[in-house]
Amino acid sequence: MKHKYVMAKNTEKQVLKIEEYEVLDKDQFTLMSEATYDLNDIGVAISQDKRRMISLLRNQNFFPVDIYADKLLDSIEKLYKDTSRQKAEWVFEDKDFLKKETKSIEPEEVQEEEEEENDKDEDILEP
Repeated sequence: MKHKYVMAKNTEKQVLKIEEYEVLDKDQFTLMSEATYDLNDIGVAISQDKRRMISLLRNQNFFPVDIYADKLLDSIEKLYKDTSRQKAEWVFEDKDFLKKETKSIEPEEVQEEEEEENDKDEDILEP
């Protein structure tokens, strides 16, 4: 699934607005949520650390997963610091972030693990 985040900075009102979109039907983005933040709060959170920034951004209606949140934070920080930019946009594809390396397990390793588990079970059952 595709996700799009649009971040718009309004320096007159001192706010940052984030809109979250998802593709629900044939590459057409649908607005899922939007949140508005005080630019001063954003500045304070940026000066602290990423965990503080994530806790500021997340709420009941807007809760980006960690992988997306890290990318968004980088973009928000650049947007906040760049006085010439007022808007930024990110498009994420789930499949790009969900690729995992799988470890090949040899049958011998599985058998050893099962034997260890059986040994533990026997220890529990002995008086």
